[in-house]
Amino acid sequence: MSSIYEVHIPVPSAGGGPPPPASLDRFAPKYLVGNVPAGDDNVAYNTGGFMYIPDPGDGSGIAIALTQPNGPGDVWLRPGSYSLSTGAPLVVPDNCRLVGAGRALSIISSDTAAGHSQETLVLGQDSELIGIQVNSGAQAAPGAGASRAVVRVSGAQARVLDCRFILDGTARTQPWAIWDATASVEVRNCRFDGNDQAFGNPSGPSVALAMGPDPLVTPNGYAVGSYEISDCKFGRASGLTGFNQWLVSYNASRGDMSDCNGVATRPVGGALSWVFNGTPSAPPSDQCCNVVDTRVFVTDDEDVGDTGYTGVSVTNLVTSLILRAFSWDSVQVIYDTIVSPTIPRTGFSIDSSGNGSIIESASLVGLVVVGHSRGIRIQTASGTSAFVAYVRISASVVVNPQTIGAVVGTGILLTASGANSTRRIGIVNCSVDGAPAGCFGINIATAGVLDTMVVSNTAVAAGGTAIQDLGTGTNSADNIT
Repeated sequence: MSSIYEVHIPVPSAGGGPPPPASLDRFAPKYLVGNVPAGDDNVAYNTGGFMYIPDPGDGSGIAIALTQPNGPGDVWLRPGSYSLSTGAPLVVPDNCRLVGAGRALSIISSDTAAGHSQETLVLGQDSELIGIQVNSGAQAAPGAGASRAVVRVSGAQARVLDCRFILDGTARTQPWAIWDATASVEVRNCRFDGNDQAFGNPSGPSVALAMGPDPLVTPNGYAVGSYEISDCKFGRASGLTGFNQWLVSYNASRGDMSDCNGVATRPVGGALSWVFNGTPSAPPSDQCCNVVDTRVFVTDDEDVGDTGYTGVSVTNLVTSLILRAFSWDSVQVIYDTIVSPTIPRTGFSIDSSGNGSIIESASLVGLVVVGHSRGIRIQTASGTSAFVAYVRISASVVVNPQTIGAVVGTGILLTASGANSTRRIGIVNCSVDGAPAGCFGINIATAGVLDTMVVSNTAVAAGGTAIQDLGTGTNSADNIT
């Protein structure tokens, strides 16, 4: 007996009606861009809702596909090199996917002509860049804003997946690989190879990922985004030196980074850096950064004039701004071994220096620092009423600090510019060992550090001081020294 729930689906060949016409596309418009120099057909065609567009190798075919009036939906690139030459970037519209044949096969290169910007791609809202290699060659010193971004994210919630970026400027004048002023981009499984900037370059350090407004253009701007960076590699392939900074987040909150690793070269300001500055009218005030399972290896390159290198940092310079609720979990900063280093090196830094600024409620768990002058530093600046409070450092390993120049080697350093301005910091279950003569394992360096808890740590010096306490109201117990 037939079920009352039987569903009858008409089959065209069985009399259920004629098939749809060939021109009807049931899906989003799809465009295939061929690379003529790589051997693809040089004749365009359009059939069944799919369009083939030949590209002579200069990106003009890609531009045609991206500017189709009824989409464009998806644009697929065949293997080959596409070297831009018009001085204008390729604009990926909102809700469009630009998909390559693989990040070693479909290669888009920036325009290197004199006077032309290295801006190569602009990503619209909810657009995607997938499986493509983006190259930026030698340029004049990049300026500000779009002129120093290779890929600029202009719309919220864009995605960059399975891509590679090679910024191989020979004059150490590298721009930003990706800049997202909205601070809402998702970057996954990408690789970044670049060169460091020379000391004193007016455009600042070379940066793989820049989030938030450009401080050279809109110093008082801000972004409340939710960017995500995961499974990325930062390198120095093909004879390159490596980026100064992997990530710079300016006046932007709610960023997550996880499962990343690689090389940073001369990270002035921090290989991973969150900076809040200027006078933003409605600045972000929570969750400025979460970093998990990330390893930063800092190379042995030094440049005369550099003032200091940092692995991971948060700096609050905004008057009366409160930053709270961020975490660093299982993050390593490993400095290369140098026989006679000249530039001070810090692993992790929390610095509240704006008048009335506050950094509070942070969790630092499972950190590892090697080869530093200051492993973990928490400070408030002189001449302000800034505060750092309720920060817990636990289950971390900080070994073998060394004095470099005027910076005394210290595993964990707490300082305060004013009375009680660094308060209620917990240092629990950490291993802080190997401080040589003149150095410190844990140093509570000023009386303005209030109510610190130093409990159940291993702090064994190698000729130096295991724990120095010049603070007020410190609770120290069950430490092995």
